[in-house]
Amino acid sequence: MNISFKQRILLGFFSLIAMMGIIIAISLIQFNKARTSSIELNDQLLPVALAAQNMALDILQVQQLIQDGSVTHNTDSFIQADSYANDFKQQNTALQAMAFLSDDKKAELVRIGAAFDNYYAIGRRMGTAYIEQGMEAGNVLMGGFDEAATQLNDAMARFRDNAIERETHIAKDLSEGVSSATQNIIIASILIIIVSVLISYYLTRYLYLQLGIDPFYAKGIAKEIAKGNFSREIQLEPGDNGSLLAAIKQIQQSINDFVAALEHMMKKHDEGWIWETIDASKYPGTYGRLAKDINRLVRSHIDVKMQVVEVISHYAKGDFTMDMPRFTR
Repeated sequence: MNISFKQRILLGFFSLIAMMGIIIAISLIQFNKARTSSIELNDQLLPVALAAQNMALDILQVQQLIQDGSVTHNTDSFIQADSYANDFKQQNTALQAMAFLSDDKKAELVRIGAAFDNYYAIGRRMGTAYIEQGMEAGNVLMGGFDEAATQLNDAMARFRDNAIERETHIAKDLSEGVSSATQNIIIASILIIIVSVLISYYLTRYLYLQLGIDPFYAKGIAKEIAKGNFSREIQLEPGDNGSLLAAIKQIQQSINDFVAALEHMMKKHDEGWIWETIDASKYPGTYGRLAKDINRLVRSHIDVKMQVVEVISHYAKGDFTMDMPRFTR
């Protein structure tokens, strides 16, 4: 396929621009995924994991305070337990209000809330029994309270661990996405550098093959030829037959050959070989036409001279019947 030099340059630059566009597109896709994961992590998973952790701590605090109050008969412990219980319920309600939570998760929170109410009610009854009815009455309820605490802690741990696992998974995906995006950018950048070097080498080599020489020197040689200096020696690379420099040398050689043929003809005329002409068949195109015109001009001048010589010869013999040819000025 014949492609012009301009098209080759445009194709080279277009290739680089296209590769840069691909890199930008890949980067945008990767970073958009990372951004989505980051938003999910910060706005959804992290609040759920933190709330679940706080709720688990609230359960432990309630259990500890109720047990302390039951042993010490300190009612302030029950007041503090009420505070942690209210905090648990508020966070449970807030979690259920989150729109991104699935229906299964919300149903799980409802069951945890119900289990907490049962657990807290048993704990308060146990505390009251210890204070008002004595140790034996409280010990009767202790088993039920511990069992309710175990079931609630297990349920809360499953919810919390699931939230943390999901958070860890998203964080891992985010890290891998950023790492993958960075790796893709590095690989693509290396490819662009390699392709840029190859395109630069190709265009430089192609330009040199077309010119045959550095453009600065080609310009200087062309100027010298334009001024009539055909003596400068032009060196071509081995096998160079189609470059601009080869064409310039061919022009130089054609002009030098023509001038040499003209000088040879003039020398022969000076030696008396007045019928010497330029072999026009050796020169194609305009050079051939110019050679024919010069030959025709030379022959016309010789014909005129021969006419004059013939008339003078007759005059020398006393024959004045012939007229001298007339010349225009």
